[in-house]
Amino acid sequence: MTKKIAVVGCSFSAFWQGDDTGPGLNFDIKTWSHHLLENYDVTIDSFAQCGTSMGYLNYCINWINNNPDLEYDLIIGNIPPLSRDWYFGFNTETDEIEEYKKIHNTNSWFSLAPVNGFFKSAQVYERIKVYDIDPMIICHSHKEVVDVQGANKHMLGQEERDYLNEFTKHTQNNAILNLRKNLQYVQTAREYYAKILPFTFWHHVRSAFTDPEEWVKDGKVDYGKISRHNIMHKQCAKDFFKKDHKKYLIDIAHFNTRGHEQLLEKYILTDNKINSILNE
Repeated sequence: MTKKIAVVGCSFSAFWQGDDTGPGLNFDIKTWSHHLLENYDVTIDSFAQCGTSMGYLNYCINWINNNPDLEYDLIIGNIPPLSRDWYFGFNTETDEIEEYKKIHNTNSWFSLAPVNGFFKSAQVYERIKVYDIDPMIICHSHKEVVDVQGANKHMLGQEERDYLNEFTKHTQNNAILNLRKNLQYVQTAREYYAKILPFTFWHHVRSAFTDPEEWVKDGKVDYGKISRHNIMHKQCAKDFFKKDHKKYLIDIAHFNTRGHEQLLEKYILTDNKINSILNE
């Protein structure tokens, strides 16, 4: 029986990968969800977006949870780097009442993106849907980069851009608060969403920082603690493959096609929950 899968996360799970080899998306890389689609009887709704944070991951699963038309056999996600900043929406309409209604209409949060140019088989295309953020502008402040996503991003005016620049400076000066917030997002995903949705997630890279909260041990994030219950593997993906990880990487962090194949086979599919759902 065909399983319906949702994929959430950042570039480590995005259907079209963004990496450091050049600007834009890398269409030469076949990601782990490509391999999943080609080797299993599944359909995939991909919400993963390059460069996103834990705030965006929670944005996606909140949308799935609040959309009565959606029902998935499995939701797979990755924890984005915890150093990334907030995700939030801008009001781009002059009519605040209408914008308020739009925000609360969950059907308007995403739109389908075209998928073409990769697979030879038309049957594969029929089993994948890639979603973009729409129509609201969702802004991500990441290091010194202000990334604006969404179909209406051209509507972002100078006032909003100035606000984002100030916000970026603020979060750079308050990194610990930002990191703690992202760990709280992880806890929300694990302790809330994973109990009401068929949701499981994993982490790709380590993110070490100093924080007195319970998540941190000896100045580093205690991934063993985060990994309990609903997250597979205590090691992040890069550490899991650390003996051979260089031959699986296309840049400092992203996997090449072979790396994504190994990631799926040896890391993702060894999780009992995922394996049982895909093979039942």
